[in-house]
Amino acid sequence: MTDIRDFRSIEEYRQWLRMNRLFSQYPIDQIRQWGLAQLPEVRSMVNGDYFQQLIDDWEDALHDPDPSGLRTVALDTTPYGINMRQNNPLSGMLGEEENWRIIKESRDEQRAILSSAARIG
Repeated sequence: MTDIRDFRSIEEYRQWLRMNRLFSQYPIDQIRQWGLAQLPEVRSMVNGDYFQQLIDDWEDALHDPDPSGLRTVALDTTPYGINMRQNNPLSGMLGEEENWRIIKESRDEQRAILSSAARIG
């Protein structure tokens, strides 16, 4: 199971949580539609071959008829997956209330881990 310890920062973890929540709450067709609509704007904001390639990878995943491919890209915990989420056309799909809930949950998880580490040390 993926948790906060799988990431270098709490923000990387929050980005992962947002994607995980998105895929558990919305139908894949709605996710695809949103992502494809946002793709041109995201593409216009990134520079460099590497980041343009990430956007191309998003586009490929959004067009892939197999929904597991899009989910795999969105939830990849490697540095590649982290970079993908930082340049992601699915941003903004979750509402403000859900984003605040994710921030609170990740803070609570971070505090629990720090608290247990302090008890050990």
